[in-house]
Amino acid sequence: MPDQPRLNLPVPGECAEWPPCKKSGLAHDAAAASGEVEVTYLPDDPGTYRVEGASGGLALATVLLATAALLLVVGLFLLVRGRTRPELRMVATADVRRVPPGALLERVNGNDYVVRGDIEELADDELVLQVADRRVRVLLDGHVNPASYQQSVEVRGTMIG
Repeated sequence: MPDQPRLNLPVPGECAEWPPCKKSGLAHDAAAASGEVEVTYLPDDPGTYRVEGASGGLALATVLLATAALLLVVGLFLLVRGRTRPELRMVATADVRRVPPGALLERVNGNDYVVRGDIEELADDELVLQVADRRVRVLLDGHVNPASYQQSVEVRGTMIG
């Protein structure tokens, strides 16, 4: 910092008590040999200074690292918590129909439901629908599925779990 004033100060006898003496390496050896330390300070506030060669504190880095770790843990918790909702299971009582996009999980009567959502997984005898924040596994039980992956469908069936 060429535009800031520098000052050579004498090193006190008990260096361990004085904060700028937390120096390391060549700067410490030079200060011990000459009995002086070089200080850069702000012209308007001489109480704000930096001793050349002094090792900086790690407080800010520690706080930032701890905050980042805490945010990571909270983010992972929310991610895992969102995926741990139990998957619903139903047996289709009618053929699958293609419908416009939209989510619906509606009880019709007793354990009979109408489910509308996007196909997330597809197999010959079953499919998995993403219905808002829920997953519903539908066992086709011989009923026809005209849709493919990521298409919106509606299924009527009996909820079994």
